[in-house]
Order: sequence, then C-alpha cells, then structure tokens
Amino acid sequence: MNILNIISAFFKLVPDIISTIKKVEVEVPLPQSGQDKLNIILAVVETSYELILGMSGVTSDISKDLLTKGITILVSKIVPIFNKLGLFKTSLVNK
Repeated sequence: MNILNIISAFFKLVPDIISTIKKVEVEVPLPQSGQDKLNIILAVVETSYELILGMSGVTSDISKDLLTKGITILVSKIVPIFNKLGLFKTSLVNK
C-alpha cells in the first residue's frame, strides 16, 4: 500500500474517531481522565482489529501497531482542539 492510500485510509477514519471521542466523553464525563478515555478507544480498536483479522480470508495492509499509533496521535491532536473550543463540559469546568 502506498503512502497516499494510507493517508486516505486515515482520513476515512476521522469522522468515526471524532464520533467515538464524543461518545466516550459523554459516557465518562470526568475531568483529568484523558488517558483512560484514550485507553477505552484503543481497546475497541485493538479488539476489533484482532477479531476482524481472525475471520477467514481477511487481511490488512496496515499493522495493528500502525493503526493504534495513528489513532493515538489523532486523538491527542483532536481532543485539545475540542477542549479549546469548549465542546466538552469538563473543559468548561477546568477553565
């Protein structure tokens, strides 16, 4: 898989990642729990990846490590922007 295909794959994931970040924030609205929230997201990604690859005939051009690293970086860049914009209730409490 070439670099443009990998970048395209990550762009396709962005709406789902944003949706997941928002859902986790609603379910776990605790301040100062960002690492735990990230761990929830990564647990879902890693488990899904392993289960899907365990299905007959399913292969991936992206390793689990690359996928989780990419998602970790995206989340770590998206969440501060959301906090700055005041999209999370906890970000308003911390100001």
